[in-house]
Amino acid sequence: MATARVMSESEAPRRAGRAGRLLVGAHAAPASVRFGVALGLAAAAILASTFLPENMPAYRVLTYLGAVCLAALRGGAAPGLMALALCGTAYGVAQGGVRASFLEEPDPLHRLAFFCLFGGVGVWAASAIREGYRHTSARRRRAEARAHEQRIAAELGVRALAESDLAALVGETLGAVQRALACDSVTQLELLPAGDALRVRDVAGLGREFVGATLGPREAALAFRALEERRAFAVDDLADDPELAASQLRQSGVVSSLIAPIVAPGPRGRPFGTLGAHSRTRRRFTSDDVAFLQGAANVVGTAVVRLAAEEQTRQHLAFQRAIAASLAEGVYTIDREGRVTFANPAALRLLGWREEDLLGRVMHDEVHPRRPDGTVIPHEQCPIVEVLRSRRPASSQDDAFLRRDGTFLPVAWTAAPLATEAEVSGAVVAFQDFTEHVRTERTEKFLDEATRQLAQSIDWQETLQRVARLAVPFLGDWSLAVVVDDSGAPRSVAAAASDPSRGEVVRELLERYPIDRTAQHGVGRILRTGEPEVIPEASPSEFAREEGPSGELRRDILRRLGMRSYMGAPLLVGGRVLGAIAFGVAEGGRRFAPEDLAVAQALAQRCALALENARLYRAAQDASRVREEIMAVVSHDLKAPLGALLMGAQLVERLAPPGGEGDELRRASTTVRRTAERMRRLVHDLVDFAAVEAGRLSVKPAEHDAATIAREAAEAFAGVAEDRGLTLAVDAPESLDLACDRDRVLQVLANLLSNALHVTPPGGRVAIRVVREVEGILFAVTDTGPGIPDEELPRVFDRWYRGQRSHYPGSGLGLSIARAIVEAHGGRIAVESRPGQGSVFSFALPLGGLSPPRAGTQLPPAGGGGA
Repeated sequence: MATARVMSESEAPRRAGRAGRLLVGAHAAPASVRFGVALGLAAAAILASTFLPENMPAYRVLTYLGAVCLAALRGGAAPGLMALALCGTAYGVAQGGVRASFLEEPDPLHRLAFFCLFGGVGVWAASAIREGYRHTSARRRRAEARAHEQRIAAELGVRALAESDLAALVGETLGAVQRALACDSVTQLELLPAGDALRVRDVAGLGREFVGATLGPREAALAFRALEERRAFAVDDLADDPELAASQLRQSGVVSSLIAPIVAPGPRGRPFGTLGAHSRTRRRFTSDDVAFLQGAANVVGTAVVRLAAEEQTRQHLAFQRAIAASLAEGVYTIDREGRVTFANPAALRLLGWREEDLLGRVMHDEVHPRRPDGTVIPHEQCPIVEVLRSRRPASSQDDAFLRRDGTFLPVAWTAAPLATEAEVSGAVVAFQDFTEHVRTERTEKFLDEATRQLAQSIDWQETLQRVARLAVPFLGDWSLAVVVDDSGAPRSVAAAASDPSRGEVVRELLERYPIDRTAQHGVGRILRTGEPEVIPEASPSEFAREEGPSGELRRDILRRLGMRSYMGAPLLVGGRVLGAIAFGVAEGGRRFAPEDLAVAQALAQRCALALENARLYRAAQDASRVREEIMAVVSHDLKAPLGALLMGAQLVERLAPPGGEGDELRRASTTVRRTAERMRRLVHDLVDFAAVEAGRLSVKPAEHDAATIAREAAEAFAGVAEDRGLTLAVDAPESLDLACDRDRVLQVLANLLSNALHVTPPGGRVAIRVVREVEGILFAVTDTGPGIPDEELPRVFDRWYRGQRSHYPGSGLGLSIARAIVEAHGGRIAVESRPGQGSVFSFALPLGGLSPPRAGTQLPPAGGGGA
């Protein structure tokens, strides 16, 4: 049974082409074959003509001419002419005795001449057809070969872009080159890093023993020539070139070679090696072969560069990923559509996602913050998405990202576009967990406000209530503050709650069940041990363990209060327990943690200090009141005997008889009088100091003449100056009206003059100077004493302070009281002094006695003296 096969569209032309090639001999056959075919055709024609009847001479001519044309068509002009000569000879012999028929030339020679003429034309025409077909066939074959090579080159190019294994790509390239060029072998040589040798990387058509061999410039001269000139070289016969006679190719039996350099793309691309096609028979490589092999070499070079770049990129990405993975900050990248392309472990951990779940999602829809009501911020309003449009970096220090569990993460983030000059490919976002920062900031604000609130009152009961109110709701849903007495028993309790109904429950609990210092948990335990306590997961049964109706009722009250989480801290000062504060979470998912306990302890410390300050203030107030009472009693009881003592001393001085015995009495009475005056001045200083401490120093301003006050002060100390051999002078203009307390100003001048007269050595000078300024009156006491060291100047007005060089009696309160009196007038007091150049104590009083003088009031220059 015959089978029919449908010929494909491309198979029919190929068969027709094969038939034509058989007919005209498109492939160049040897000359002997062509002449043999012509001889055979001529012999066949001559033999066939012998069997034709004599009355059919035209058929004999056609047989001869057909053989001649076939011989020329198959073999060319020369074989055709040879067949014509043989057929013409046979024709002439056969036509010698034959009569001419109608339309034939009667002369046989003429008939032979016409036969040769027509035969020559046939030979020419047939040989022309043959040559035309041969050229057309050759062009078609070259076109087909070129198309085949181009197809193979395209396949190699595509494979080079997709292949990740360079060895596999090189092997496929060698096989493709061998098939496309129909060569015996193909080699790929790799240039070693030193550049002075080539190594056989892979071969096709040769034994594998050649792989790995190293070739120098002598063994691979053609390859080094191609690399040096960066172009392909074709050699038809290696034996023709003396430089190639000793090459490895020649020794391997290769006759013809085509070598192309493998170079990285670009005018200055790096050379990597060569690609060679070799034939063991002499062959002339065409320009198409050269172009194909160079293209294949370029494919390998491009693949080498691509794979090296990909490897470098992988290493760079791995390096970047390693850096990103080591960062504590979260880092993620998005593409132009906002989809996540990368997220480091810190980002996944902070946001609560797994990498496989987050990659590819739109980050704005999953993570970026919502409005306070929970609705999503529109995509076009997202500041991170805006980075993709504006191509400008952005940042925020106060934001929050949405975790996968629905909670918010306080963050500070920065975003930068991933952009070239042409387009934006995405953005990279780095963010930090600001939970601790926000908690610290809120804690600092809370503690600052607590400090401010606690400082507003010095009453311990009000302080206790403030603490209870401050802690809600920052530290819990309810709070409890307890203060104990000296015996450790609870003395006062304050409570507060965010829900007023819970406040009532707290009060009910405290009324029914006083604080038990033997309890295992709660305020009683804190008061007993002085240690803080935190129970993240608390229950009423832990605070009410007793059985029976009483225990059940207490647990019911605690359940109504809410006891999901509990913590407390003691109020400690110097190791002494003043009380305790406790906090509770009544509802919600919040649970106390160690950082909450640290805040509670900080608040407890501030509360304890406030309570201690309140206690100390009360104690100070009590001590000040007792001291004032003592001072009043002392001053009252001492004034009378001191007055009597002064009067007695003055009476003795006046009644003492003249002469030696009287002089001794007067000297004794003078000593007694001066001692009594110092005692009286000390009593006055102590009383004034107590008044200053209590803030009750009285000043009664009235109109007085400043110059008169200065002269009165100088007259009071004239005797002292005379006794010490000093000059006491007053420099004051007439009539300087001043609103002041005359006695207090005299007291200030007396303290300053007393100090100046005591420190100035005999022969020195003390002066009082009064100057009218724009806004007040300036008093200055100048001396020529030893001066005051620089390190002691800042302390001369401190209470109880006496200089290291002070050798005269005194309490150290005079200058402190003088400053208080001046400041009570709204004035200021100052000192200028240099060691060895004396001192100047000055004070300025405002004209109205109500406001301080302007800051630019100038002091007179120092003239000497000591404090």
